[in-house]
Amino acid sequence: MKLLAFSGSNSSTSINQSLVTSVASMARENHEVDVIQLTKYNYPLYGIDLEKAEGIPATIQSLLSEFSEYDGFIISTPEHNSTIPVFFKNVLDWMSRMEGKPLEGKKVALLSCSPGRGGAAKALAFAEKVIPYLGAEIVGTQSFSSFGENFNDGEILNLELKNDISNLLAKLV
Repeated sequence: MKLLAFSGSNSSTSINQSLVTSVASMARENHEVDVIQLTKYNYPLYGIDLEKAEGIPATIQSLLSEFSEYDGFIISTPEHNSTIPVFFKNVLDWMSRMEGKPLEGKKVALLSCSPGRGGAAKALAFAEKVIPYLGAEIVGTQSFSSFGENFNDGEILNLELKNDISNLLAKLV
């Protein structure tokens, strides 16, 4: 199975990108997994007037073309004010404007993490509701709390969390 991993963060020091990179390395034992950063794609803030005037940005079309090469995704989202970041929502909004369902037939393992005890669970719940509108199947979710205590040097330290994520990966593949 060919998988793509990324976070919904635009932070250069994103703990969600660190988590998704670590989880991708766990999946690489048996599958081909690539990791990207959505920040490498430059696209404007979605607006209907902009879409009418200029259409879907070439960078969004390129991103979706890249997505089509994969069977599934490992996605981690941060939480901003009890929801996903505007940066990530903007990507989803642009993708929702494409013809058909751009993630039809794709499977998603959905993660969230935060430095606090909440584990970005509210953002995770929001993403779990929105991403299926693009045609993707959410095979499972995992909230990762207290990031600084449970993660170090690219490794998940909490064995229970690591096991839960391994089980989530098994559902994905």
